[in-house]
Amino acid sequence: MTRQMSPEVEAIGRSLEAEAGTYLRNTVREPNATCSVCAAPVDGYPHCVQCNKHAQTGLALADRVGSLIYAVEPDSQAYQVVRSYKAERPGPSHQQVMLGLLALGLKGHFVCAARLSGFDHSGWAVVPSTRGRTKLGDMVRSLAHRGDAEVPVAFVGDASSRELRPRDWSVTADVVVLDHVVLVDDSWVTGAHAQAVAAALKSAGAHQVSIFTVARVLRPDWSANAKFIRERLPGMSFDWRRCPWTAADCP
Repeated sequence: MTRQMSPEVEAIGRSLEAEAGTYLRNTVREPNATCSVCAAPVDGYPHCVQCNKHAQTGLALADRVGSLIYAVEPDSQAYQVVRSYKAERPGPSHQQVMLGLLALGLKGHFVCAARLSGFDHSGWAVVPSTRGRTKLGDMVRSLAHRGDAEVPVAFVGDASSRELRPRDWSVTADVVVLDHVVLVDDSWVTGAHAQAVAAALKSAGAHQVSIFTVARVLRPDWSANAKFIRERLPGMSFDWRRCPWTAADCP
């Protein structure tokens, strides 16, 4: 059953449909057609190559991953939004659309992750930029209903690395007193950084971690992605009510 949204969230959703509905596309959750972790296209497998590699590390990874939209590299409008919103001179409306997508995910569907976790108390954290950019954190903090529920995370590793290394991320351990943390990132490419932060949060005491990313980035140079981009995306639309965790109705 579709959950009744607040007037504020409904206004955000309708604004996004009017502003960017022609190019936004919801993520898809279909067994053996998309990865059960990150929603990337797959050819008859439960997980994509990257998520399978992450699982093989044996680390305590996120319990669930939710993404609102797909963004196709390098030229799609959705990709330009998630890439350019934090630039010194972002493109027209890029920051506005990005803020709307973050607001939709956090104000509309934060509670969905909390319900799926089974815990009553949830905190939140942001995957920090490896290059010192603060735009994402600033946006998330402006939307947070409880600033005191933030779990601070700092990057202390090598900015050139894309490996899954929890030691590259520092969590203030005495702050992690919550059972469940929603970890926010702007986009998921390989997922290594977000999963590394999730593992660091669990090492610091979080029982469950839900990763929320605005966009699942698709690279068209891989065959499963190329087929999906060519055959599925053109016929899809954007439904702001669709839950990023289930790709269907809210839990």
